[in-house]
Amino acid sequence: MQTVRFGLIAKAGFYTIMNAEDFSARMTRPVIAIAKSSFAKANQRGMLEPDTLLLLESMLECEGSISLSVLNSNGITANEVRELCDKSTVSDIALPEVRTQCFTEANLLGHSYPGTEHLLLAICHFNGCRASQLIQSKTDGTIAISKDIIEILGVSWKRWCRLHRN
Repeated sequence: MQTVRFGLIAKAGFYTIMNAEDFSARMTRPVIAIAKSSFAKANQRGMLEPDTLLLLESMLECEGSISLSVLNSNGITANEVRELCDKSTVSDIALPEVRTQCFTEANLLGHSYPGTEHLLLAICHFNGCRASQLIQSKTDGTIAISKDIIEILGVSWKRWCRLHRN
């Protein structure tokens, strides 16, 4: 049995730190680029792993992605995320949890591979993480961001809500 805490996977008393390749395995190229970028930024800041804000910052640098479009249309910029990232070097949520939720979002929508939109939906799922807190402070909330993504994907909001209840 595994216990997930602060970005580390506890296995029989040993801690394994997730790397960019582990995090982005079986995901789309933009998510792989986001993972590599956010892990590099975490390394520069002396962090073991990126937190959700670093993932969000990297999403805002991913040209042409659904997550970039949704975040920009809601007034969230890379500069303000970068400023918040510079203020802290503490991870806020375990990456395996974000990764698992990312795959859950893709599976619920019937998509073969998670993309940036699924990663943003996963971050919105964790209301207590720093990225979700930023989204809530700058927009109408994580539900509004989720609705925007679902609308772009052409899925009805009622259907998406039903999928999440089951």
